[in-house]
Amino acid sequence: MDDKIFISGIECYGYHGVTGAERRVGNRFQIDVVLEVDVEKAAASDGIKDAVDYRKVHRRVVDWIEKKSFKLLETMATSLADELLQRFDVHSVRLKIRKLAPRLQGLVAAVGIEIYRRRAP
Repeated sequence: MDDKIFISGIECYGYHGVTGAERRVGNRFQIDVVLEVDVEKAAASDGIKDAVDYRKVHRRVVDWIEKKSFKLLETMATSLADELLQRFDVHSVRLKIRKLAPRLQGLVAAVGIEIYRRRAP
């Protein structure tokens, strides 16, 4: 399968981190999502009912980041990938999550994680 839908640069605010301060004050996050899908039916019908609606994917990602709290980026990314695989008709999910301007000594633009998960056969 080579067909992919992507959403790049989703920005939202969430309360995630190892320290209590990070979970109280929060931080900006940027998320890229790549979904491996079969687009043949949607391409033939030209109808949203046959497609993976990226508006709904976007909303789910933002809600997940804004309404949940995780200590580790690893847990956040794995949990979100599992949610997207369960909720949408996709074969795989690749997520890149960046915590922007993390509270580290010196100037750091971002820290992050990239994961890839496939639907179980």
